[in-house]
Amino acid sequence: MPNCHRQQRHIILCSFVLIFLFAFPQTPKELAGPQLAAPERLAARTNLAAFQNDQEGNYSSTGSWAIGIVVPQNSHADIGRVEWQDVKNVTTVFRVPNITRTDNTIYLIMSLMTSSGSIIQAAAGLYQNMSTWGSYGMDIVNPTSYPQKYNFVLGSSEPEITPGHFVSLSLYVSGNTWNQKLTDINSSRSVNATFGASDQFPPTLRIGDQFVIAFESYTSNSTVFENMGNLTLNSVLVDGARVTGGLYAYSGWDNVHYPLFSVGGGSPPNFVSVRVGDNGSAVWSFSSGWSSSGSPSFPIEFMVVYLVAGAVAVLAVSLTAILPVQRRRGKANS
Repeated sequence: MPNCHRQQRHIILCSFVLIFLFAFPQTPKELAGPQLAAPERLAARTNLAAFQNDQEGNYSSTGSWAIGIVVPQNSHADIGRVEWQDVKNVTTVFRVPNITRTDNTIYLIMSLMTSSGSIIQAAAGLYQNMSTWGSYGMDIVNPTSYPQKYNFVLGSSEPEITPGHFVSLSLYVSGNTWNQKLTDINSSRSVNATFGASDQFPPTLRIGDQFVIAFESYTSNSTVFENMGNLTLNSVLVDGARVTGGLYAYSGWDNVHYPLFSVGGGSPPNFVSVRVGDNGSAVWSFSSGWSSSGSPSFPIEFMVVYLVAGAVAVLAVSLTAILPVQRRRGKANS
C-alpha cells in the first residue's frame, strides 16, 4: 500500500511538471516566425525643427510605420484602366482623422515613382505642439542610395486643417514639371509647390504598383490614436477618373504584393487597421485589439499549448482515479 501511494504521488508530480513545461516553454524564440528585414522608408524627417534646419535632408534614423493603399498598373477606373505611363494627375480625397495632439509626426502622405526611379511626395501632416494639420512636400532623387537624401519643397502649417475636414491632395504635371496642391475643402484654402527639374523628375510615371496613399506615423503610442474616429479615403482620381477596383492595402513585405517602393519601415501597431471598399474607398480605424466576437484572439501556438496542457491535466486526473481501483482489485485478489 505505501508503494501505491508513492506511485500515485510520482504520477501526479510528473503530470504537473509536464503541464509546467508545456504552459511555460523555456525557448519562446522558437515559437516566433522569421523576422523579415524592414525596407528603407521613403518619407520625411521626424520633426518640424529638423525640417526647417537640416539643409542636407539626410535620412533620419528614427523610423516610421505606414499602412496604405497601392494602385497597380491596369487597375479599374471609371473610364478604362490605369496606365501609369500616361498619367499626369493623381488626386486623393480624404477626411482627416480626429487627432489633435501627437508626441511624434503623423502624415497622410501621397507618393509616386517617376520613370527615372525618383520619388515625389505630398502630405498633410501633424507635428508635436500642433493641433491642426499642415502641408508638406519632399522628393528623393535616388531612393536606393544610403543614406537617403530628401529635398524638402514645402513645409507649412497652412492651411491649418482642422481634424474632421475633407482634404484634396494632388500630384500633377504642369509645364513639364511635377507640382503638388493641398486644399482644405471645408475652408477652400490651398497651398501649392513645385518639384525639381524634369531631368530628375520626368513627367512620366513608372509602370507597376504605385503606393499612392499611406497613413504614416513616427509614434506607436496608442493614446494618440484611440479617439481618431475614421481616416476615410473617399476616392483616388487618376486624370479625373475614379479608381474603382484592383487597389489593395499594404503595410510591409507580404510575399504576395510587390509595390515599386514602400513607405515606412517599422512594423505597424496592431491597433490601427485599414479596410478597402468595393468602390475604391478605404477606411483606417483604431481597434482596442479585441476580436469582433468580443473575446481576445490568441496566437495558434498558445492555443496548442493550452490544448496539450489540458490533455495532460485530464490524464493526471484519470490516473489518480484509476490507482485506488487497482489497489482495491489487488486487495480482493490477495
